[in-house]
Amino acid sequence: MDAKDKILQRMLKDVSRPDNRSALFWWLLENHDGIIAAAAGRGLRWHTLCAHFETLGLTDTTGKTPTLRNARETWAQVRREIARLRSGEKAAAPIPAHPSRLPATWRPVEVDPEAAPPPVALRVGVDDETDEQRSRRGQASILRLRKKLAERSGRNPDDIT
Repeated sequence: MDAKDKILQRMLKDVSRPDNRSALFWWLLENHDGIIAAAAGRGLRWHTLCAHFETLGLTDTTGKTPTLRNARETWAQVRREIARLRSGEKAAAPIPAHPSRLPATWRPVEVDPEAAPPPVALRVGVDDETDEQRSRRGQASILRLRKKLAERSGRNPDDIT
């Protein structure tokens, strides 16, 4: 492999693995299915895993050994990314700059009100709901919250019922 091929390989790697994610993120992403299979629905032991991460030389985005909290949050990011990739959803467009860094001449793109779809009522009025509908809606909200908490704590949200 000549020098140009090596440079090309490096460029492709940089494109496929941007440095806005940590080495730990990429390792967890590559090994996601194996980790899920090994855990078999049990929670992950982050103390032990962090020691292994250090041995493997995996770091967070600042180049430091991941802390327990950082490792759990990175795992949650990996789970969300895997779910997004498997659903076929496109990645969100990166924010070009913080609002305080935008030039004074910047203006948002105009939207043609004629081309925009009509607004849709997102919620049924409280007076139109029956007690049973209100109860179901409340139970669904609680279930979504419990699943989100399970996901953030590293557990499988699909196990929550």
